Amino acid sequence: MIKKRTSKEYLLESALELLSKDDIELITVHDITSNCNISPRTFYNYFSDKYELANSVYLYLIEQYYVTQNQPLTLHDLLMLNAQCMYDNRPFFRNLIQYVGQNNFRHFIHKPLKEKYLEVIRTTFHIEPDEHLSEDISFFLYGCIGSSEMNFSTPNIQRPEQIIPIYERCMPDSLKPFL
Repeated sequence: MIKKRTSKEYLLESALELLSKDDIELITVHDITSNCNISPRTFYNYFSDKYELANSVYLYLIEQYYVTQNQPLTLHDLLMLNAQCMYDNRPFFRNLIQYVGQNNFRHFIHKPLKEKYLEVIRTTFHIEPDEHLSEDISFFLYGCIGSSEMNFSTPNIQRPEQIIPIYERCMPDSLKPFL
């Protein structure tokens, strides 16, 4: 069955296409809306600015990876899916990660990733994470995010199967049972 796309999806796909070619600072809301024949007024019904849209592209992309899984996810799965999503969309993430101003990817990404980790622990392992586990997730994610930024700033980006074993070795012991 063919699924009709929403205006929001067209905006997300337009941003993905444009940000795969150019730095976010070089792209305007007008460029994004013109690229997908959506009015700027409609843009602002969904997003406050191009930075919110750019960060939302990540959520849009990664959700497509999550839904391909037919079994409950583990933290290893989350690491692999996120790394694969970023690797498959290298030009987009290189451009997104370069921006360090207000509403940048580093500040945005922590919260949705942490929520997904907590959700996986609750749903797959039937454990309610306590405050210490939540803090360990935050600590781990900040390290992964920083490492990903460094990885994407080099000419030879490591493939997911190269970088995930490193992340898993550096994972706090409290999270390892959820791999």
